[in-house]
Amino acid sequence: MAKQTKAKKTVKRSGGRRSTKKAPKEEAAKFEERTCYVCQKAITKPAELQPLGDGTYRHKDCDPVDGEDQAKGKKAKPKKTRKPGLMDAAIQVMGETGEPMNCKDVVAKVLEQGLWTTNGKTPHATLYASILREIQKKGDDARFVKTERGKFSLKS
Repeated sequence: MAKQTKAKKTVKRSGGRRSTKKAPKEEAAKFEERTCYVCQKAITKPAELQPLGDGTYRHKDCDPVDGEDQAKGKKAKPKKTRKPGLMDAAIQVMGETGEPMNCKDVVAKVLEQGLWTTNGKTPHATLYASILREIQKKGDDARFVKTERGKFSLKS
């Protein structure tokens, strides 16, 4: 079987140089039928086709086998539960005390109760900055209120 090559034509550009350009493409290739990875049936329409990235395809509305990842046919990983952060722990501690507190006291109680752990040297500064940023960004919708210099309480 002879190998076909695309026809090229030489075009003269400004400046006297010559270059080669590919001839315009002929009609687009017809759609090739593919087999669905999940149901093993033929995919006959381009609109139904969803490539999975590893050379396999599936119908767009075809659900993968229970517990399999849609993209590769691998088992789906269970979602990790998020550990509460310093802000969440601070809300819990401030809710228990019910009175305005400064950030050093809040962090001390959070660490004492084991709600959060850190290796940082200034977690109180981090908490202070986070609370101020929330008050500044959310305004009236913020969870905290600044009662006096350096002290915050939960919004009622």
